[in-house]
Amino acid sequence: MDEDRVEQLEKLGMVWSHYDVAWEEGRAAARGWAAQNGHLLASLDATFQGYKVGIWLNNQRAAARKAAEIAQRRAEGLPIQSAAGALSQERRDQLDDIDPSWCPTWPVEWQRAFHLTRLHLEAGGELPMSPGKVVHQGEDLGRWVAPSASAGTNSQAYSDGWANTSSASNPPPKTRSRLRAVHRPTNGP
Repeated sequence: MDEDRVEQLEKLGMVWSHYDVAWEEGRAAARGWAAQNGHLLASLDATFQGYKVGIWLNNQRAAARKAAEIAQRRAEGLPIQSAAGALSQERRDQLDDIDPSWCPTWPVEWQRAFHLTRLHLEAGGELPMSPGKVVHQGEDLGRWVAPSASAGTNSQAYSDGWANTSSASNPPPKTRSRLRAVHRPTNGP
């Protein structure tokens, strides 16, 4: 088809790829949701202007994991059955531009609670040590903090290890030291 005909069809709104249109709709909803909520760690039931952005993001995380598995297999010299359903690097970069922590390797629920707790502390709030004290964006931050606080040193080591390996979502040193101070064990080293 010549360029003139392509241009005419595009002016009429020709859809060349439903897959690309669906991507752009999802990305626009993700961008809007992130602008409204300050992150791209939406729960599965999250919507933005009627678009099921939580489900869309969950699907993109699955596609990103598939891409990572394919890359690992290639690095190991193993055969790859199919790359269908894997998220392209270009699309991953587009989501990274919205929020670099959109696709954690650990559960997104943990990442969301950590992020919201960090924001709460940065805003001058106290670390909620029990459930029901602070609820932000539907997350009970105390429900997330309480098991970590009662575990003492081990949870702190886990949290510090996580923070040190997560450059995209690494909390600022001031916040980490506040978390460390609260989690410092009362008995033992």
